[in-house]
Amino acid sequence: NNASVVFVDAACNVVRGTAWNEAYVRSEWIDPEVLSQMEKPYLGNSGGFVDYTAELTVSNGSHLGVELSLESPGLQLAVVVDIFEGVIADFNASSPEFPVEVGDAIVEANGRGGYDGIVASLTGETSLRLRLRKPQRLPLR
Repeated sequence: NNASVVFVDAACNVVRGTAWNEAYVRSEWIDPEVLSQMEKPYLGNSGGFVDYTAELTVSNGSHLGVELSLESPGLQLAVVVDIFEGVIADFNASSPEFPVEVGDAIVEANGRGGYDGIVASLTGETSLRLRLRKPQRLPLR
């Protein structure tokens, strides 16, 4: 395969790479100047992504009620792997259009990306603005 390769950092900035990256990106995420310098990068099918925002307040004694996977070091997106009773479940009950679901990724927490920024915001702040992304889904029946 002779495709150009790009790397995506925690802030979704794209830089030209020289090795294979398993994550595909949307063309609109790439700075047009960078895109013009690349040789037809393979950007995959971007039709299935949905970005949304969750505004949360963690009061004394309450918990987020979520388990996250931090196993994507290239992108550093915290992926929801389980949801328990807590602030996230309460948000879901009041936000049926875009509930937080298993598989959704936290891209930023209070404007901070990357594992360190996301975890610091989630564990140290009571007012949270989460930017989340729902994954592409392929229903096979």
